[in-house]
Amino acid sequence: MSEPDQAQPPQTAEPRGCLTALMFLTGIILLLPGLCSLAVMVAMIAAVFQEGSRVLTDPNAPPIIGLWLVTFAIAAAGILLIRRAARPRR
Repeated sequence: MSEPDQAQPPQTAEPRGCLTALMFLTGIILLLPGLCSLAVMVAMIAAVFQEGSRVLTDPNAPPIIGLWLVTFAIAAAGILLIRRAARPRR
């Protein structure tokens, strides 16, 4: 019966700097469509209050609202990716 001469040290989870940085960068890029949509949304709401225009009753409003939902979903994925990258490894 052979016994190993030296016990191997337990492997620890080493931080993966490049992967973490890539996850942060990708998360920030995914946040941009949501931030842009938020800026357009604020501008449209400001136009409604200032000018009394009916921006949201415009026939083009439903496609814009659908586009906002898609871009906010993309931004939410970016937030989740950033949170995952910031979480300490086990």
